[in-house]
Amino acid sequence: SRINADAVLAGGSVMVDQASQVGRDLVAMGGSVRVLGSVSRNAFLNGGDVIIGGTIQGNVEVQADHVTLLPSARIQGQLRYSADRPAEIQSGAQVTGGIERTLRPTAPWRYYRPFAFRFAGRVMEALWLLAIGFVALAVAPRGVPRVVERVSRHFGMSLLTGFILLVVVPVAALLVAFTLIGIPLSIAAVLLYLATLYPGQIFPALWLGEWIMRSLGRGGAPPSPYLAMTVGVILFAIAVAVPFIGWLLRLVALLAGFGALWAAVWATRAMRQAA
Repeated sequence: SRINADAVLAGGSVMVDQASQVGRDLVAMGGSVRVLGSVSRNAFLNGGDVIIGGTIQGNVEVQADHVTLLPSARIQGQLRYSADRPAEIQSGAQVTGGIERTLRPTAPWRYYRPFAFRFAGRVMEALWLLAIGFVALAVAPRGVPRVVERVSRHFGMSLLTGFILLVVVPVAALLVAFTLIGIPLSIAAVLLYLATLYPGQIFPALWLGEWIMRSLGRGGAPPSPYLAMTVGVILFAIAVAVPFIGWLLRLVALLAGFGALWAAVWATRAMRQAA
């Protein structure tokens, strides 16, 4: 196959086979990158293992753990690579423009980068939950405490209610969707389901924040809900980041908050109808 323009490839394993021809530049990123075809201009390769066995008429720049040039490799320009160890240049490989190696950075950033990304993700999620919590407190200053009270007093029932809703609502929406009249109802139910499932975590977080602040003792005065929300969300974000059990804590909080929210909605509606 021939590509008459630039080629940008990415994946777990990237292969440019012998029959492939790239008309201009090649950019390839992956865990394993193999270039066995021909490239009319330059190649920019980034991967764990980079193997070159084709013809590249321009320069080649490589960032990799290990670089290998097969006997069939033909590089008309310069090979510049950054790797943990010297490239494996097999007998017969040709590099017309010379080879230049630069050592990879020794700073720990390369190793800590995945953790940094995860930490940034946790911070963004905490800010997002805080925003949801503050909006909920501003819009429903009396409704939110009712939900938190249900989480506190009826935790087991809230957890069970959340689990039942988690399973039943999608199944019911799917069954109702088979009827023409039920399609709008099904869509509305799914949207409402999605809109309240994830935000349900703020209620256990707020309960946690209130409990912590009361335990610290602030002269008996009720804690500010906004401050309690902030404390609770921060502690919740730390808790769900704990390896092995974090996902379970999140699931429990999500189900309990989701169930308590809808239990409070049903209870409020029942009281209004009774009145």
